[in-house]
Amino acid sequence: MKILNSISQLQDQISFCPLCQKKNRRVSIQSNSVETKIVHCREKDNKIAMRVHADRESKSKAIAYDLDIHSIDFDFIYSNKPDACAPNLDFLLLGNCLEGHANAAGIFSLNTGNKKVENIFYNKETLRILDTYRISALYYNDMLLVSSLNDSKVRSFPLMDLDFTRPDKIVTKIKTLLLFS
Repeated sequence: MKILNSISQLQDQISFCPLCQKKNRRVSIQSNSVETKIVHCREKDNKIAMRVHADRESKSKAIAYDLDIHSIDFDFIYSNKPDACAPNLDFLLLGNCLEGHANAAGIFSLNTGNKKVENIFYNKETLRILDTYRISALYYNDMLLVSSLNDSKVRSFPLMDLDFTRPDKIVTKIKTLLLFS
């Protein structure tokens, strides 16, 4: 699992496509809970302003947060009862390559008790290699999932370093792994 220290570090990981070798992923934030819905989210001046509706115990609460992307601090801008919020609100940071090569996901939690961003993890990355294979690096359990784009069968391997500047070498390595699995 890739543990990070700030939302900006997570954004850097999520926005970079290893196949394109540049930051060209569109990044978005989603709630990781059915009880919480993001109504508005905007990043400006190294802060993320986010308005959230949280349904808890059959009561709807409107909450606004101001997150500093370089630290682990955040502030309530307003709330019509912050104590009615869940103690931790989980969010996904998602990145999709603009050229369609890869997508990635990370997670972070807002601890409403101490007003800290916690549990900042880079979870998963899925890539299309030379329109031949799909690989998913699952950092949360150190696994690499491999499947052919022509076959739905998925095989798992221990997570390993791959040289994304050489997709042809990745295909060779995958073929070898599949041959001996």
